[in-house]
Amino acid sequence: IETIRPPLRQFSDFPRFFDEVAPQLRGKTVLMYCTGGIRCERASSLLKQKLGDQVEGVFQLQGGIEKYLLTYPDGGHWRGLNFAFDKRTAVAPAEGAADRVPLSRCCLCGEPWDTYLGKRKCVACDSPVLVCLGCCGTRRDKAPGADLRCPLCVEEGRTTKERSMHHEVTLKAQTTTALLRAQMAAAAAAGRKAAQAGGAPAAADGSDSD
Repeated sequence: IETIRPPLRQFSDFPRFFDEVAPQLRGKTVLMYCTGGIRCERASSLLKQKLGDQVEGVFQLQGGIEKYLLTYPDGGHWRGLNFAFDKRTAVAPAEGAADRVPLSRCCLCGEPWDTYLGKRKCVACDSPVLVCLGCCGTRRDKAPGADLRCPLCVEEGRTTKERSMHHEVTLKAQTTTALLRAQMAAAAAAGRKAAQAGGAPAAADGSDSD
């Protein structure tokens, strides 16, 4: 099984990402999963619109990792924490949470750490970053911030906020347009299927269609 972790900061980056990985996905069966399943609904529609019959099938984990952890309290095949878009921030399986081993690291010292403290963000892209208790110092709301960069920005060599507001708006507009096209294509396909189904009895009784 080949796995791909999208190097994305926000959902509006997906159209560009799908264009880049299209050669890897052609002829494959694609399975997606995300926090709660909502983003996969939109991403799968976008992928079908972009590649169509070039992929064998597109599937997703219904309800996302959140539902999976409810179904399998011990975590099942899941390792680590599930990032949540609320005050919980990150959620561990109900069973064995105390025995978990951090899979991520502090952005400052590199030590294993998986707890978000103080709502710290990357100076280059504003994504949340992990800073361990030792690097936070005695006060959790005071920590060095000039060098706080997320792993993706470190990998890309980004040190400043390079994207303009215009660029962000353009990306979001492109994503919305692509999703609307995907929905329109799905509706048109459903209409054609319904029309074909409606015409089937006439062809079956041997009547002349001319």
